[in-house]
Amino acid sequence: MLKDKIKKGSSKSSLAIIPRMLLNVHDFEFTGALICVVDEVPIHFNDRLFAVVGDSCRGVIPPVLFPPTGQWIFNLTIYSNMQDDANLSLKYWSYKKQVWVVFGTFPFTIDMICGNPMKPVILSLKHKGI
Repeated sequence: MLKDKIKKGSSKSSLAIIPRMLLNVHDFEFTGALICVVDEVPIHFNDRLFAVVGDSCRGVIPPVLFPPTGQWIFNLTIYSNMQDDANLSLKYWSYKKQVWVVFGTFPFTIDMICGNPMKPVILSLKHKGI
């Protein structure tokens, strides 16, 4: 279920919305890791990367600045009850533009580790309209 968290900006007339999805990690048996970057857009610390299956949130993380490379990385832990899950989608929320970008499906396998901070998986926004 998608809920919106509203934060007041510096001026009285500006509102910024940070979507969030409910996630109880104790509902899931298996995990995997995806370390990635989103290219072609300035990253804001309030951006979010979500892993979802249908309406069920399977992971969410804000970016962190990785000083050795100067990149904002997403170190996403993904949760599942299936050892292999082909229905997992990655969704990116741009805080500055207030838009969703869906990257499509991503294959989940138990105990996977995709990417690392020095060589992250690149999620491209090219041709996504953002």
